[in-house]
Amino acid sequence: MKTKPLSLIIFFMFAMLGTYAQQVVSLNSAEAKKMLESKKKLVLLDVRTAAEVSQGRIANSTNIDVYQHDAYQKIDKLDKNETYVVYCRTKNRSGMVVKYMSDHGFKSVYQMMEGFAGWSANNFPIVK
Repeated sequence: MKTKPLSLIIFFMFAMLGTYAQQVVSLNSAEAKKMLESKKKLVLLDVRTAAEVSQGRIANSTNIDVYQHDAYQKIDKLDKNETYVVYCRTKNRSGMVVKYMSDHGFKSVYQMMEGFAGWSANNFPIVK
């Protein structure tokens, strides 16, 4: 029966693709802070609006407002080999962005689940 070998080939193809898929890792704000302090090569990506950023942001973060029409074009221009920690106000927009990044070949993406709200609630440093 020819369907059995074909189904095995398809199974192994999906299994191999799965080994190359990017895994998104969730962090809380304390874990993100430790990671930022220990890694020299790390991109902190803030996906909030300009109005939100004007109220405060994490130092050295790069802002790409996910609501802007060209946001995903800007994300596509980022280096896919860098390590990213993505945050928004809570976790909704950052979730969309880390999924997009994962689906588009970014190698190392972390989502700060508590977002800027959690960072602020822990009294971690911010800049205005």
